[in-house]
Amino acid sequence: MAIERFDQTDRRAAIRKLELALGVSLKPVGRRRKWLKDEEGRSYWVIGGYGEWHGIPEEMMDAEIEKPSGGYLVIAMRHTAAMQIYIGSLAAIVNARDKLYRASKSTGDYQFTYRKRGTSIVVEQSPSIRLTDLASFEYSDSMKESDKRVAHASRLFESLSEEQKQELLASLRSQKEQ
Repeated sequence: MAIERFDQTDRRAAIRKLELALGVSLKPVGRRRKWLKDEEGRSYWVIGGYGEWHGIPEEMMDAEIEKPSGGYLVIAMRHTAAMQIYIGSLAAIVNARDKLYRASKSTGDYQFTYRKRGTSIVVEQSPSIRLTDLASFEYSDSMKESDKRVAHASRLFESLSEEQKQELLASLRSQKEQ
């Protein structure tokens, strides 16, 4: 049996829900998929998975220490047919960084575990860090597959020249009218 992983399709679904819930537009920072910023420059670390263990890259932690953004730590818990999103202060995890595990032999990432407590989750290495439930939504395997197909079609469309895009759109409009 394959190990379930929180992949980029899951992350995009969580980000869409986060943007809707908070009324923000998020853009990635550099090459990190889990590090985003809103229009005001606040950082959002969107971490997700099926389990209760997560890691924060050292680069992200260092950037937030150097220039605090007033941002948010977001944990998306993926279940078989749904996803829950929790949100808390980024400053809280940054201030407790000395209590987190370090992957010193490999990446230097900060690692932590959490436990669900009612409608929130608590970081076990620093119980004062509490993330509250922001949103829950249905997200079945068929919905995920649909999202993957849409993302693939979008990548294909973006690879076309402007002329090819216009031809394709005209063709689709004429098919719709028939």
